[in-house]
Amino acid sequence: MKNSKIREKIDRALSAIALSDEMKEKIRLAAGGEKKQTRKMMQTAAAEAAVMIFGGTCVYAGYSLLGITHVNDTELPALDPMKKVSAGEIPGSCDESGQIFQDYSSYDEVNELLGGILLDSPLAEENPYMQVSVQTDNKDYGIVTVENYILGDTHDYQLVSDIGRYNCESGEEYGSSISLETAYMLSSDQEAAGWNTDYLGYYEYAGSYVSEKGYKVNLIRSTTDTADSSGELCAVFVADGIQYTLKGRVTEDTMKEIVDSMTSADRAEDQITGGSENEIADSAAN
Repeated sequence: MKNSKIREKIDRALSAIALSDEMKEKIRLAAGGEKKQTRKMMQTAAAEAAVMIFGGTCVYAGYSLLGITHVNDTELPALDPMKKVSAGEIPGSCDESGQIFQDYSSYDEVNELLGGILLDSPLAEENPYMQVSVQTDNKDYGIVTVENYILGDTHDYQLVSDIGRYNCESGEEYGSSISLETAYMLSSDQEAAGWNTDYLGYYEYAGSYVSEKGYKVNLIRSTTDTADSSGELCAVFVADGIQYTLKGRVTEDTMKEIVDSMTSADRAEDQITGGSENEIADSAAN
């Protein structure tokens, strides 16, 4: 899709939300390729949202209206519905728009603050390169983003100081680390509005399937490296009312294995440590 078409869609999304003219212009500049950055914003008072993520060569834009996902103009198969959940509050002071932005170095810490509502993977051991950011108003919604969630066989991580992100060397199985984004609803108003997402620009629908745990999963692939079997791939699914997006440069089979590994945080920890205390005790007794 041409940049002009992307900008037209972004302009339509921006017209529906309350943002300053300065902020809207920054988004438009980023969409035109003049900036590479990550930026998110949401207007939950009207149960609508606009999200922009700009990283590498890919462009993503989303807005919350009815709960439908599009890749450019293609409507994807429906996932399991997102639902209102009960979650602990994220500490912090609200900005002028009522949003809280907090950074952490541990996904486990954030999940504990939220009451353990998020899935985790035994493949995602805590590591020194993990970067976790949370955006929420503690009223309508929350978004947890985790960079370097699963490292796989990537190596040689180096911090790029001017952008605060890590670069790494590819492994044989993982062309990059795997990032994770979770989105959850806290209010009936947000649940009624739904959670629409538009993938604009350098993405294409790559198929759908049902995971081992019964989750409906949509696969979305970057079109910038279609000749590479481990080009950037996204897997999007909803579990227990919460939406999860896994993204990284891996094959479809590897991504499916990662999706299948997502389980409750307690069970993921048991798989890492070799079982719960009761299970270990029972095994010793036998």
